[in-house]
Amino acid sequence: MSHRRASGVLTALVASCLVAALPAVAQAKRIKFGSNLAAPANRIEAHGADSVFWNTGLASKDKQRVPARGRVMTIRVKGTAIKHGGSNPLTLVHFQILHPSHGHVTVTLTSGNFHVPVGGNPNRVTTYHPVNLCASKRDYVAFNDLGGFNPPSYPNGTPFQVFSSVAGSTTNFYSNAGGTNNGATFKGAPHKG
Repeated sequence: MSHRRASGVLTALVASCLVAALPAVAQAKRIKFGSNLAAPANRIEAHGADSVFWNTGLASKDKQRVPARGRVMTIRVKGTAIKHGGSNPLTLVHFQILHPSHGHVTVTLTSGNFHVPVGGNPNRVTTYHPVNLCASKRDYVAFNDLGGFNPPSYPNGTPFQVFSSVAGSTTNFYSNAGGTNNGATFKGAPHKG
């Protein structure tokens, strides 16, 4: 897939991922990981270019990396996109699998199209069910958005309120127009707290 993408997650409120681990025999085991979504969606991130966010440390001590090889079946995101002016923001997002290697990550797979709800309760939780989003043990699941650059209402991109300020947590961030597609390799900048 070669879609343009970007993201938003600061103490990734992209959370509660379920992986159906792929055992050699028997039925797949479902494993929950990621943020517990207890923190409020109280921080907004807006970037005009494609952006990707992934948790590298959670204060809650929840697992932020894929715990076993398998398929990511459910992703829950707390928060909304914020509407400015008369036009609606661009709310298209994807979820990505990032494979870490030598201090960098490589986008190995990207989900189909999803949308973050606009306005309303900033602490609403939306559930997404990606298809064929497979990951290896220790990969990251990332939130990716298209930036949403759309003047005059959104000159800095779509404001996604799907982040939380949490001491002791770290979320990596990377932004580059067209630079978050499958196969892209980059090193994220950490956002602490």
